[in-house]
Amino acid sequence: MKKIIWILVISTGLLSSCGKEEMVIEQAIPPKMVQSITLEPKTFTESIKLAGKITSDQEIFISPLTSGMIKSVEVKVGDKVEKWDILAVIDTQSNLTNINLNSVQNTYNNTLTIFSTTKESLERNLENAKIQLENAKISKDNVYASTQKQLELAQAQLQTVLKQKDNTTKTTTTSIALAQEGLENAKLNLQNFEKNYIENLKGLETKKASLLENIKISIDNSFATFDGALSSVDTILGVTDTNKSNNDSYEIYLSAKNNTFKNQAENLFTQNNATFTQLKSKYSKDFTQEELIAFYGEIITLSDKMVQLFDVMNSVLDYSITSSTLVDATLSGFKASMKANQSQIIGIKTSLVWLNNTLNDLENTITSTTTSLGTQKSTLEQAIKIAQATLDNTLASTSSSIDSISSTENTTKIQLENTITTIQSSRETAENALKIAQNQYNAAQANYQSQLAGVKSQLDSATWQKNSLNQQIDNAYIKAPFSGIITSKNIEVGSSVSQASQVFGIADFVNKVVKLDVNSENIKYLQLGNEVQIEKNGKTATGQISLLSSSADVNTKMFKVEILLTPGELHDYLVLWDFVDVFIEKQLGEETFLILPFSALLVWGNNTYSVYVVGSGSLVEERKVEIGPSNSREVIIKNGLKWSERVITQWALNVSVWDLVEEIE
Repeated sequence: MKKIIWILVISTGLLSSCGKEEMVIEQAIPPKMVQSITLEPKTFTESIKLAGKITSDQEIFISPLTSGMIKSVEVKVGDKVEKWDILAVIDTQSNLTNINLNSVQNTYNNTLTIFSTTKESLERNLENAKIQLENAKISKDNVYASTQKQLELAQAQLQTVLKQKDNTTKTTTTSIALAQEGLENAKLNLQNFEKNYIENLKGLETKKASLLENIKISIDNSFATFDGALSSVDTILGVTDTNKSNNDSYEIYLSAKNNTFKNQAENLFTQNNATFTQLKSKYSKDFTQEELIAFYGEIITLSDKMVQLFDVMNSVLDYSITSSTLVDATLSGFKASMKANQSQIIGIKTSLVWLNNTLNDLENTITSTTTSLGTQKSTLEQAIKIAQATLDNTLASTSSSIDSISSTENTTKIQLENTITTIQSSRETAENALKIAQNQYNAAQANYQSQLAGVKSQLDSATWQKNSLNQQIDNAYIKAPFSGIITSKNIEVGSSVSQASQVFGIADFVNKVVKLDVNSENIKYLQLGNEVQIEKNGKTATGQISLLSSSADVNTKMFKVEILLTPGELHDYLVLWDFVDVFIEKQLGEETFLILPFSALLVWGNNTYSVYVVGSGSLVEERKVEIGPSNSREVIIKNGLKWSERVITQWALNVSVWDLVEEIE
């Protein structure tokens, strides 16, 4: 940003007319443009000036690709050419190359026409044979597919008939057996009735007594199952003190998605546990029959409540969430335990209900049996008559069904054999047609290869002759192998040349290098990759050491060095074979100094020197300095300056103390 000083000048002279003070208008003083450096510690170097020559990093001699007489020369020394530009032309008329090329070209054109015509005809024949082969394959596939369906249909029909025969045989055999069994059972039932009808009533009474004993056993099993089931629920819910400590670590995660289920489960557990304790203490083995049946009803009621409890517990676990204290495996284990206990409770309930229903049914049976025994005998006698009639009818119908199905089986087998014969004939015809089409296609392929190979051989020969003569004509053009500048020309029109002649020299003008010789004293200060300064007519550029000879020349005792120019203004300004100044920096020791370029010094005579420093507010300040050793460009400042001060190095003669300055970027 530019800084401007505003100066206000006030004059207090008397005016003849009014005697008032006069104010002069403000004026702006623009800053002066300079360049400066910030002082930093540096090692002191001495600049060695050497002479170098601009050359190309690629320079070769061009030789022709064929012998003959030069017909024309297109370039001269110093011309810039592009890659593949024609530099000179060798005469090809005298050796009849052009005439021969016309003859060979005609032969090639005729042979190419014959080849194209022959190839087109052979390809047409081959394509037709291929189409016939593909059609034969498709026809074969279609025949196999259709005949397979015919075969499967005929086989399915036979299997259906065989299955019908088997089913009919089994059905009639079973019907006869059942009819015979029915008759025997009817007779046996009557015999058993006549023998045992009095004992039936005694058996029912005995069964009732046994059923009551089973009810007592069922009550004991229910107590054991209820006890274990309630304990498993308490293990999860922790309602009682027995399992409270285990429940504390994960209680908040139980039924966390819907806490209503947990409250319902805890209430049901408390009610069922209290009922279970009461019933257990109330139960007695000496109950009368009426007391036992009444108590059994209370056990069934409790089983209903237990089933309800486990339904709610399943909902509690389904609406729980896992955590570090209620991991998924633990929750899955709880669910499995609840399912197992719920299954046992349902089983107990089913058993209880069944025994209760059985007891009720038995009571009803004893009552009804007493009244029905008289009517059963006549019923059993009538059943014997019906069973005998059923057996007679079954025997009569069996013979007719088996005869009919056997006739159908024979007819279906004959149809299957005829179908198989037809299928074999159709498939053999399709196979033969495919073999014929394959042989025709193979013959077309062989004919295509043999005939085309002969014509192709003629075409290859004509092509080789044409390409050979074209190459000879192309070799008559001497061309630039890369873009560059012509450095030498050793031919004129009418000159005779051979493939060993060096007719042109060409150098790459894009990538320029500086070549110089360095003595053994200074070579030790150079390394590959080091940057050096190049000067020509006051213009400077940088370069990089790209080649450093490892040994001195036998005659000159000098080391060969090449410097690759960095692209820039001087690179384009310099031309090949210009001489330039090359400056090599020679470091003098490892000690650091305050070093300034000579352009920063103001010389006042009598070895008095000063510099301009950019001070506060970008105002110029002057410093008296004492100088020390110097080289061609820089000098050591012994006293008068400090590190990090900004010293003006360019246009110092154009400024004065207290001038406002601005840095040129």
